[in-house]
Amino acid sequence: MGHVILGLEHVSTGNWKHETHRLVDIPGGSNQGAAPDVGICVICLHLQNTVDWLFTLKQDGQKFDINYVHLSSGIRPMSMWTHIVFFLLTVIMFGCMTADQSLEPDWIVDQADVLEVEDEYALMNMLSGFYDSSSVALVGVTVESLQQQSIEAYTEALYASWELGAPETNNGIMVLLAPVERLVHVTVGSGIAWELSAQVLDSIKIEMATFFGTGEYRAGLESGFRSLMTRAGALTWNVDYTSISDVQADSSHSVGRILIADCVITGFEEDLVVATDDGGNQIRLIVSMDVPMLSVEDVIGFTGRITQTTPLQAQVLNLSIDFPL
Repeated sequence: MGHVILGLEHVSTGNWKHETHRLVDIPGGSNQGAAPDVGICVICLHLQNTVDWLFTLKQDGQKFDINYVHLSSGIRPMSMWTHIVFFLLTVIMFGCMTADQSLEPDWIVDQADVLEVEDEYALMNMLSGFYDSSSVALVGVTVESLQQQSIEAYTEALYASWELGAPETNNGIMVLLAPVERLVHVTVGSGIAWELSAQVLDSIKIEMATFFGTGEYRAGLESGFRSLMTRAGALTWNVDYTSISDVQADSSHSVGRILIADCVITGFEEDLVVATDDGGNQIRLIVSMDVPMLSVEDVIGFTGRITQTTPLQAQVLNLSIDFPL
């Protein structure tokens, strides 16, 4: 849920006691910008016969104030149990007020509010047009805070929750900017990682950062998007073949195109996985290091980009493992 209590202020005047707990760094947020201007919840408590408390939770944009006002004529220190009661009420009410503020998928989500409206629309049109022409889902996100997470972990979790990219080819791309922390990161699906290596992505991040450093957020995002589009758009992402025999029949045109098939693992050759379909046709697969351990007789379904035809070989874009035979 993020931070619950980040600060505490005590104020005592006459016969009342006032405590303010300031909450910030709310996770998520509306993809239209700030949360509703003001929201207030009030609870009145009567404790230990003589102690009356007025409890309020106030939402002002993305900041929350929690106020405990002590109304009794005889001031006594807040007990441990009273603190616990207030803490639990805080958590419950805080959760209710922020549950609907998670980031929703869109081409551009500017939670940090660093883009002008016309710039946001221009970038959205750019990305949606690219998707229409390439089927690659490229999105851009700015966030108010990383919630004390690494930018890599934050981006990867958001990428996974949005389920970007086609399931067969895993060709999604997310650019995430955290202007407060002055960080930018690019996460890509396993299918497109063959073309967008860590070294390539680092160079694109440096390219964008030169603009971000001077506050040119639209220019930085646009520059990064164009570099990513150039590489991702140079490839075909349509599934052209549904069997190894189809590839063999079209061998002169198959390199660079995509095959989807079910096979059984029948062996290993150095760094390659040898797979055989039910017709006895073989293909050698190049798999990434993050694929789970594979064994002979595992039944797999895969999507792969053909890299050569003699012998037949493909880079795996997506792979699922069933039970062994």
